[in-house]
Amino acid sequence: MPEKSVELLASFPVEIADVQDARPPHVLICVHGIRDDGAWCNTATTALGEFLDTRIEIVCVRYDRVSSHGFLLGRNRSATRADVLQQIRYIANQFPESPMSVLCHSNGTKIIAELMGKFGFNFEWLSLLGSVCHIRDVDKLREIVKHPVNDAGTRDWWPIIAEATRPSMFGATGTCGFSRYPVVDRYFNYSHGGGITQDHINGWILPTLSTGSVRRSPHQPVKFKKHLAAYIRYAFLIIVLYCCFRLV
Repeated sequence: MPEKSVELLASFPVEIADVQDARPPHVLICVHGIRDDGAWCNTATTALGEFLDTRIEIVCVRYDRVSSHGFLLGRNRSATRADVLQQIRYIANQFPESPMSVLCHSNGTKIIAELMGKFGFNFEWLSLLGSVCHIRDVDKLREIVKHPVNDAGTRDWWPIIAEATRPSMFGATGTCGFSRYPVVDRYFNYSHGGGITQDHINGWILPTLSTGSVRRSPHQPVKFKKHLAAYIRYAFLIIVLYCCFRLV
């Protein structure tokens, strides 16, 4: 005969309740470049995917559009820095218990470097995409709890143009890397906007915040590009001198 099932009752009251993660989220602040107006930040918010359980909150910082010549000439930089600083301080006040990290692209990398030490707290991680930071900016980027991570695009020409135009202010670090501790350089076969895609953010940025470790890229820098900015300046100088002699 089949055995009868026996229901065993608990000798003490049992309550079933939802268990919620009470930990504060890890906040990732996104700072855009001169032309995208932060549109890719919305891409970042949809890229959470499998990392939702890690409680990452992505927030966007936006400033006024900057033209190419305005960027190279440094117009309104003080006003832009003040605007970004105010927004990030406000975000930090809204998440007082949360660790903060920042993801910045192009001109945003230089703005964050110039503001380091003024936020009133240190970022956990700093992710640089299409960086135009000068290598000397590493002295400021050391104000990070973990590491600054520089994702450089080997097909990105904008950092080279920026360094060729204003070598005292900008560097081609978004193409050639920093090669300077404590920055972790990673190289990708990208152009200037390759790092702000959903695939890159989901595959390379969020895992760092989730696991606390930096995944290395298999790509290598294009070595000859490290000198292109200087060659461009020399070529421009030769052209100017030639034109001057022709006019004499």
